[in-house]
Amino acid sequence: MRNNLLLADIIQWLCNVKIGHSSRSAIYLSYLWSISAKLAAVVICLIIILRDNFDRLYAIMPLIQLSPDSIDFPPVDYALEDPNGLLALGGDLSPERLLNAYHNGIFPWFSPDDPILWWSPDPRAILIPEQLHVSRSMTKFINKTSLSVTINTAFHQVIEACADERDEGTWIDPSIQRSYIQLYLQGVAHSVEVWDQQELVGGLYGVEQGSLFCGESMFSRQTNASKLALYVFCQHFIHHGGKLIDCQILNPHTESLGATEIPRSDYLQFLYKLRQQLLSPACWAPQYLR
Repeated sequence: MRNNLLLADIIQWLCNVKIGHSSRSAIYLSYLWSISAKLAAVVICLIIILRDNFDRLYAIMPLIQLSPDSIDFPPVDYALEDPNGLLALGGDLSPERLLNAYHNGIFPWFSPDDPILWWSPDPRAILIPEQLHVSRSMTKFINKTSLSVTINTAFHQVIEACADERDEGTWIDPSIQRSYIQLYLQGVAHSVEVWDQQELVGGLYGVEQGSLFCGESMFSRQTNASKLALYVFCQHFIHHGGKLIDCQILNPHTESLGATEIPRSDYLQFLYKLRQQLLSPACWAPQYLR
């Protein structure tokens, strides 16, 4: 209301601007002054309108298309509110771009028929390893099961299984698998495997950012196998100084395991700090965890 009154005052003032009659030069100067005043008033009006409607104007801005010639991303503050966190499209899945994405709190997620989409949701789902929720029945299962758990011994099989074991379809297509396998070969992506004798029955994979682990996907071919993978990994991660697991988007399953949501700004503060705290190579060496 206050801004509307201000606009009305400016318009009324413009209407009352008069051109002097003392001389031709005076008339000319007065005319210039009138034009300048009107232009200044228009600028003021535009500033007011833009300021009061910034959120609506920002919401209809076109989605940013990434350049194939640069691995840079726009600031995550540019991410849309609906759908929550959608930041950009396009680019490629090169290891360099993926690493830059995770380094800045961004991850890819898209359907096979879609262009590559990049996300940074607000709020962000995270799991503090010490706060992993283990039910009584899961505790009994952990104590009795004969399943064994390893780390970084079958990354290829784990990511393929994560793609195959989803009835609703998957975004983990062959191009995604190839990209994350490249990250694994660089020592940045890691997998946890659950075995029943020689058979792979569960697991998870993700991307390391110092003492923060960005979880990507998990699968289970036996009851509780993926939960066992997460439980054993959390114990191992804590032992080597791991601080936080990024769950990206909260869902009923991750919430039941103890994941919570925090503002994106808080997550980024954790990320910027924890990505500098590199863990011992012993944490990621292929080995039996139980």
